[in-house]
Amino acid sequence: MTCPGPAYARPVPARGKPGIDLPPGVGASRAGTSCSDRGDKSASYWPVLRLRDRGRGKVTAMPRLLRIATGDAKVLVNGPGNASWSCTGYEERQLTDEYSLRPPGSDVVRTFRFQSRWDGRDTDSADHRTHMAFAAEDGSCPSGFRPIPRLVQRVVYDVLASGCTNPSPATATSVRPWRRPDAGSPAQPLVGALPQDQYGVMSFPDPAPVIRPYRPADRDAVADVCVRTAHLGGDSRAIYPDPDLMPSLFAEPYCHFDPDLAFVLDDGTGRAVGYILGTADTERFVADFRRVWIPRLAGRYPEPAGPPRTPTEEMIRLLHHPERMLLPELAAYPAHLHIDLLPRWQGRGHGRRLLHTFLDALRGQGVQAVHLGMVTANTLARAFYDRVGFHPIPVPDAGPLTYLGRSTARD
Repeated sequence: MTCPGPAYARPVPARGKPGIDLPPGVGASRAGTSCSDRGDKSASYWPVLRLRDRGRGKVTAMPRLLRIATGDAKVLVNGPGNASWSCTGYEERQLTDEYSLRPPGSDVVRTFRFQSRWDGRDTDSADHRTHMAFAAEDGSCPSGFRPIPRLVQRVVYDVLASGCTNPSPATATSVRPWRRPDAGSPAQPLVGALPQDQYGVMSFPDPAPVIRPYRPADRDAVADVCVRTAHLGGDSRAIYPDPDLMPSLFAEPYCHFDPDLAFVLDDGTGRAVGYILGTADTERFVADFRRVWIPRLAGRYPEPAGPPRTPTEEMIRLLHHPERMLLPELAAYPAHLHIDLLPRWQGRGHGRRLLHTFLDALRGQGVQAVHLGMVTANTLARAFYDRVGFHPIPVPDAGPLTYLGRSTARD
């Protein structure tokens, strides 16, 4: 939604069309206002958004609560803008670096063109922009992005005569001759889909995150979380360029063999931003991994002939040796787990809630203890495990790993 003026609890349109219909001939300059200053006619409205697309291939539906900003306050420096001025009847001429002089009988039009390529992960970013991109001239997507419906917002201002006194904000910009302004196109509207029960409230509350069981539609999101947390809790893409490798080891087999022990943190829009996965029986899991999982992946990830030479080859070697998980010191802790959350969702109690959900499920299956293996250098993860009741399990020659265990009983 857009609010290029003060945000009111009751929407006031800039003009009857597009927006919320007013009686014929009544524009914003003569409409009512919810502002305490009855002379304030600033625009605050729910706009009509037109969806267009000329991209290639399948278009992905917009995720709920997607937020997008367009326009550029430095368009004269940065290049062609995506917010432009024009006048009704003359809209073949769109100006990004000049204001328009309104011809007689015409109204001022402001057009905003929004990005139509989404990174497939985030509904917002710090600048409301980096999770979105514009399509290339041929309609193709930047690498890692997918097409969504293209929004074009057209705002028509019903303005007063150019000789008026005390002009409204719309009039102040429309009575100038064709000229360059000082800062190009300053408007940067924000678009977001509000929940239906929030319609009419000019705010964008974050949806409440929830913990729920994993479902097959979460596969890509879970893999993304795995990749972005697989290197000492941080992004692993620079270390392991193949985006499927780490999920194939540490996420997907658990969702396949033990889906009843797979839980995700849903950000409230249906997207998984964290997870806890594991098995109630490590010995059985290893047997399934050897029998089913390795044959699925051996063609893509053949075992290195010699000692691993790269981090990727080290992971592939682990893939072909699941028996490494069977250690006598861990026999009293038959279950094991993996837990990961995207950085934005860490430190807010979600990890503890995920763990409790997993422990309850294990206890319901009659499992009394669980273990995990972690890279010793990941000190932040170790601090978390210490806080939630894990204790060290001495394992000789554990290499870079530390093993921790705990009871499945609630603290």
